[in-house]
Amino acid sequence: TLGGENKDRGNSLGQDSNSNIFSTGYTESTGQGNKDTYIAKHTPEGQLLWPQTFGTPSREASSSLLVLRNDDLITTGYTDSSGNGDIFIVRFNNDGGLVWERVLTGWSNWDRPLIMRSLIESNNGDIHFFGKTKHSNGDGTYDLLIDTLDKHGEPIGLARRIGGPLHYLP
Repeated sequence: TLGGENKDRGNSLGQDSNSNIFSTGYTESTGQGNKDTYIAKHTPEGQLLWPQTFGTPSREASSSLLVLRNDDLITTGYTDSSGNGDIFIVRFNNDGGLVWERVLTGWSNWDRPLIMRSLIESNNGDIHFFGKTKHSNGDGTYDLLIDTLDKHGEPIGLARRIGGPLHYLP
């Protein structure tokens, strides 16, 4: 098992071309803050190959994981490091080395992003993701956010928000 004496949670799994298993979620038992993202790699038999935690003194939690065609992996979730509930997207190589990381805040005058739910890799290596944002007007409603980063983690300008008042997207 992974974890410690405090609250730890797994949120997503992935498998590489060698049948190794990746898991991601958050831990309150280790790391830099009161909640940090963890990611781990296991053999097909369940032996832990490497664990990673990353975060800030604030709260971070990973919600999704994607293993790419080249066996790199991407995880996404939220961070409270700026106080706004921003999105993070991090790419690791198959050995757990950091390739790139991005923290995405509200674009233009958009409402602040809260949590990403899913990731896919397109044929050209772009990473598409979607999740929900919370309105900054305080009415408590949520909208769907869809965006794309290129394989180097750079936004390519396809961000879209769908919804409006009284729409709730889980």
